[in-house]
Amino acid sequence: SLGFYLSPIIEYRNARLGEYVVIPEVFPNTGKNWILSDLQWQANTIFNLGAEAGLDFRNISFFTKALFGLPGEVGSMTDEDFILFHMEEYYASLKSEYIYSRSSISLDSFYSFLLGFLWKPRLSFEKNSFGLGTSFEWRSMQLTSTGGIQYMYLHDGTDAYVGETALSGKGITYKQNILLCWLDASFSLDVTKNITADFIFSYSPFWYGEGYDRHHHRSLDFLDIVEGHRAFKLASHFTLQAREHIIWGLSLNYLSVPM
Repeated sequence: SLGFYLSPIIEYRNARLGEYVVIPEVFPNTGKNWILSDLQWQANTIFNLGAEAGLDFRNISFFTKALFGLPGEVGSMTDEDFILFHMEEYYASLKSEYIYSRSSISLDSFYSFLLGFLWKPRLSFEKNSFGLGTSFEWRSMQLTSTGGIQYMYLHDGTDAYVGETALSGKGITYKQNILLCWLDASFSLDVTKNITADFIFSYSPFWYGEGYDRHHHRSLDFLDIVEGHRAFKLASHFTLQAREHIIWGLSLNYLSVPM
């Protein structure tokens, strides 16, 4: 048998991205590495539009999915800079500084493309079905911080507060590109005659990522390249057969890409 489907997608996404700059040297006083910078991007209201298409041939399914983000304000970003925080161990005359800022962030662009296949073995004793497959996914997202307030402290033994500065214009633009290779395992369950639930676990033993920073106030650019780390994804899909050719669906997904 041969089957084809095409489904529109409306997606709401909540995303958190942590970006750290670490100097890999252990300092005697703290016993820890020097964290130079800690940026936390919290995007609470990202909306995506897209479509998914699939081709089913016997017990093999081929599928593809494309998503595009809607630009606009999506959340906030905090930026902590630990300038010279440990360097007084080498230069006693230098006073270390701590800078904290909070800004609004906007989604400039987001798109995701996925291509894969799933094989479902036929088992005579099995009422429900499970599947094994693989997929490839390319994700790209760009965020920009604007405005906000910056606070500066001097570390002279008293953590003396120095001042507050209002920020204007663009602060930091961050773009992330990730290529993932997924190993997928799925399990389908017929809840009722018209309701089906699918549960999918995906594991990526290898992925390649690039992170690009543009600091507008200082006109500085940074490029980070990461490869070889693991990632995993959990997904659950629920479908309701409303009419003969009309199916409603709800999906819940969780994605973790540690660096």
